[in-house]
Amino acid sequence: MNHLPDTSTTWRRGSRALTLASLSLIAVIVVVLVIIWIRTDWAWSPVDDAGHVLALQSLMDRYGPLGGMVAYAAEMVNIDRSWGLFRPSYWIYPSIFYLLPVGPAHLARLIMILVVIAGPLIHFRRSGISGVRLWMAGLLLVASASSLYVGLFLVSLQELSAMAFVSLGLLLPNRWARFASWTIAAWFKAPFAWLLVGQAVADWRRGDRKLAAANALVGVGTLGLAVVMARSGSYTARYGLDPFAIWSNLQRLIEPMNALLLLSLLWWLVVTRSRLTWTNDTVALGIGWAGYTAQLLPWGVTAYYMGPISFLFGLTMASMLHGGRVPIRTGLLALTVPALAALILVVNPLSQGFAINGVMRTLQDCLVTRPGTSSVLQGSVLYVTTSEEGPIRLQQNLTLVDPSWGGSVQLGAPDPEGLPPENDFLLNAGPPLDPPPTGTRLVCGNAWAQVYGS
Repeated sequence: MNHLPDTSTTWRRGSRALTLASLSLIAVIVVVLVIIWIRTDWAWSPVDDAGHVLALQSLMDRYGPLGGMVAYAAEMVNIDRSWGLFRPSYWIYPSIFYLLPVGPAHLARLIMILVVIAGPLIHFRRSGISGVRLWMAGLLLVASASSLYVGLFLVSLQELSAMAFVSLGLLLPNRWARFASWTIAAWFKAPFAWLLVGQAVADWRRGDRKLAAANALVGVGTLGLAVVMARSGSYTARYGLDPFAIWSNLQRLIEPMNALLLLSLLWWLVVTRSRLTWTNDTVALGIGWAGYTAQLLPWGVTAYYMGPISFLFGLTMASMLHGGRVPIRTGLLALTVPALAALILVVNPLSQGFAINGVMRTLQDCLVTRPGTSSVLQGSVLYVTTSEEGPIRLQQNLTLVDPSWGGSVQLGAPDPEGLPPENDFLLNAGPPLDPPPTGTRLVCGNAWAQVYGS
């Protein structure tokens, strides 16, 4: 008598093997990342950081540790009142975060991004997504977080900070804890309040009227307060309903990153012959994504502004991956394109981030032993040489290392004649100049950046 194979037992064994392999791979990745972060020679970034550290230190020297922290939080409130920004969580953030030395500060940001990815995955696992479907959800999240990875290096950015609290809210099984965590996220950056609005709709559909009312009240209230403050702000004055700007930003939404996310999902659906399932999570996350995106369209959706938009999009897609069993072999084939897309979308921002840090650290180490000198900075490394802020932060970094350094750094354009007059050094952010500028020689540097002097 012939017996048919027990496909249920085979599937369970394959599922257990995949789970064990998955946990092992995740553990290895986390350990490797932590080792890399600990071994990296970090510098404060060319955006905000050193200015926060110096300002906080000055107030703490004047008022004591606690008094200085409170005074700096009050200063953040006054700045944002003039700028027109409602973000209470960020008013407190610098007074706490910038107590950390530069290395632990970057490690804290790594922990944030790990929470960003792990929180939703644990939530989706609790909701019934498992096996290769959970792997697909993980790849979507890793890929869609591409623009958030810059927050590992520009540690002042509130996009990563807020998204960590969004994911923490998903990690916590208690819905009131999620409400509290998402409120903190919305108070880092007001457009995150659309998640509270979306959760209110989802809770109402579930019949939880009390929680729905709380989410709606805080969500709508946050958006309302943000509008009121923005009307008289100097920073928010450029926010306007310009149809040409909105149309331009709409086109930027379908950039290579988001296109790769859609391609990954389409490949998965075709190979596995699956259908997307609309859930209450989809309602909450979908409204959050749509509201956030719509609010940012008149402002800008490039660079790190795209971070929450893409990640909320990835979250929304991942929330619809419920369904029946997917054969292991079929699932592995379906994961090939998403895995390739995730690899591409991870490597690019990490490479860029390490280049930024490498330039700042190299120039800092080169110049700190040359106090009182004047330098001009050139190159093409993002944030270091693409705005006037880069030289300012480099100079502040040097002051943090040696308060008596006393030199100056200014931004300049490449000069074929060599070292500009009245400057001791030419700083280049990028590959070495070949040949060196006329009348100069390489004083110090590496592949990240160089210092040239006469």
